[in-house]
Amino acid sequence: MNTLQLVSRSSTPAVSLTDAKTHLRVDDTYSDTYITALVERATELIEAETNVDLRTTTWNWLGLFLHPRTIDGFSSPYHGHDFLTGWHWNNFRHKIFLPRAPLQSIVSVKYYDVDNTLQTYGSNNYYVMTPHNCLGWIQPALYWPATYDIFRPDASQIQFVSGMTSASALAQQCILLAIGSWYETRENDTEARLSSLGLGFQRLLDQITVQAVIE
Repeated sequence: MNTLQLVSRSSTPAVSLTDAKTHLRVDDTYSDTYITALVERATELIEAETNVDLRTTTWNWLGLFLHPRTIDGFSSPYHGHDFLTGWHWNNFRHKIFLPRAPLQSIVSVKYYDVDNTLQTYGSNNYYVMTPHNCLGWIQPALYWPATYDIFRPDASQIQFVSGMTSASALAQQCILLAIGSWYETRENDTEARLSSLGLGFQRLLDQITVQAVIE
């Protein structure tokens, strides 16, 4: 089971208060705090639904490397074979997909070795792929090192930066549609939520969404 921990996030909103108020046709300052909160809620909702960070964000990925096993005396750094089930797996350059997009960079890769000592895996030992419109991934130049994974689920640790440096026009339009709907019904709706938005919003959301990868 992999775990994702938030480290830090840009404080710059995906849509400025000025743009939000222009969209809502609000001229006074009485609702500034409420509108700012709506923008934040819409941003969080879109990020949760799409696997895309609209702001630069730093995460810690905690999990396990896939590494060689020894079964019935058979071991290899590149592949393995389970003689009971006949199942083969290839460990060579096994990819780890990082679950937030777009991937900007890798800060560090660390792991607890077989002696339960924290080590840093140098950047010359792995490749980073940052494709457009899908999750980025990291893969070893040869293979991942052996870890203390039987006893600690955080044996492998990847800190990475993801997110748009500035929210795309499509993402901003999603936010504006959401806050417009919520602001219009603010007297009757006590919670800003996805179910209160229409089909047009959902179609925009679908265009932003990056599908998760199940490994």
